[in-house]
Amino acid sequence: MPSKGLFHIIVSIALCGWSADLLAQSDHRNEIGLPCEFSANAVKEGTPNRVDVIETWKDRVQTGTESLDDTMSLLFQGIDRDAATLIRSGSESHFQNGALAFTADSSCVELAPITLSRTVSSLMFGILCDEPLDGQVVLQVRSEETDWQDMPIEGVFAPAKPIKKFQVRLRKLSGSSSAPEIRGFTFTPGDEFPFDVTESEDSLATRAPATRPAGFVSRAGWGARPSKGALPKDKHVAIVLHHTYRPRIADCKGDGATAVKNIQKVHMDDRGWSDIAYHYLIGPTGTYFEGRPEGTLGAHCGANTGRLGVNVIGDFNKGAETMRPAQRKKLLELLTYLCRKYGIATKNVIGHKDVKPTDCPGETFYVQIPSIRQAVAAGLKK
Repeated sequence: MPSKGLFHIIVSIALCGWSADLLAQSDHRNEIGLPCEFSANAVKEGTPNRVDVIETWKDRVQTGTESLDDTMSLLFQGIDRDAATLIRSGSESHFQNGALAFTADSSCVELAPITLSRTVSSLMFGILCDEPLDGQVVLQVRSEETDWQDMPIEGVFAPAKPIKKFQVRLRKLSGSSSAPEIRGFTFTPGDEFPFDVTESEDSLATRAPATRPAGFVSRAGWGARPSKGALPKDKHVAIVLHHTYRPRIADCKGDGATAVKNIQKVHMDDRGWSDIAYHYLIGPTGTYFEGRPEGTLGAHCGANTGRLGVNVIGDFNKGAETMRPAQRKKLLELLTYLCRKYGIATKNVIGHKDVKPTDCPGETFYVQIPSIRQAVAAGLKK
């Protein structure tokens, strides 16, 4: 999961907007009818009522849950109802108890531009909220060369050109009777590598019916929470392999069900995503757990469209842990089942680092992928 180095960003909290030239072209206006003019006066370090950007996942390395250093959380903490000079906000919304509260239709809160330490090709967003947002609040994003775009939870903002600066606003939709309080939002920078999906080399007509391997634990079986709203549908054409990094095999008790529940909690509560990111997770004993239902879009590798996510619990970086034989056996069975069911070519079974700059799935796992493909291809012929 983790990539090398923390992803640092700079947040200038001021009256929001880009340059006057850009706004003259697009004539963006906020809810109180004023043009959003850029202010170069950033809030000084330590100023009260500022928005804090928290490197959440660095801390989680120490707690035995999960780490993804390049996912950043922007939390609405330390902001009160008088913060309109820091964040453009109409009288219809205010901050209280570390959350954003909307009190009238069509109210809007617009943050100052966020500057990254380097350019990225895409950003995936999450919203930190304890209730579903469907039909109540929308998060919108723009860059210096794009207009505002609606971003659903786990929506990917991918402009034509790489970006280093972007801006976010939250709007309460007209007609929604109420809106839940929002604690902040998250964004995951993306630098996806191109990956050409290979058509299946095996005809589905010559294969045996796909039979789910033994050792399966459904969402109900491990006590999964319901998703935050309906998950987008997806057609699977590739499989991306991951390791958890944290938790490690050594951190798990029993089959790993508790670890899976903790990962779902991190993804939903701390990253603001709709559900656990992966479709399947394989525990230390070879038991495997249903994550997101098959046929839905994952949230595990940046450009998630078409890609099933399979995660093997453990830290498989060099010098750390080794995948257990029971885990590898179940991984081969599961991949054979999924390739057979969806007609996925074995060449399309790839590691996370094949599509994004990251150490995941760890060196000792990654070097096994060629032999894993060979074993799955042999299994498809049976």
